[in-house]
Amino acid sequence: MADQGGNKLNRLALLARGAAGLVSCNVNQQIQRPNFYSVVEVWKDTTAYQNFSNSAATQAPLNAIQPLLEAPFDDRPGNLVE
Repeated sequence: MADQGGNKLNRLALLARGAAGLVSCNVNQQIQRPNFYSVVEVWKDTTAYQNFSNSAATQAPLNAIQPLLEAPFDDRPGNLVE
């Protein structure tokens, strides 16, 4: 099941890489816990991130991932560093 979740997250990352305002997006799998992933996204600004995350194209893969989750998404907004 870890591979199935990883594939879905990688597809989500590919979708993000085509979005306006994305600086970078990486999907990382923990070595000792192969069913744990982190997705690190850097966006140009909050508006770009919100436009991507609220789009129907993004919501579809997020909804497909939901049944595979053992815990809810841990969404941690960061701070702009200049």
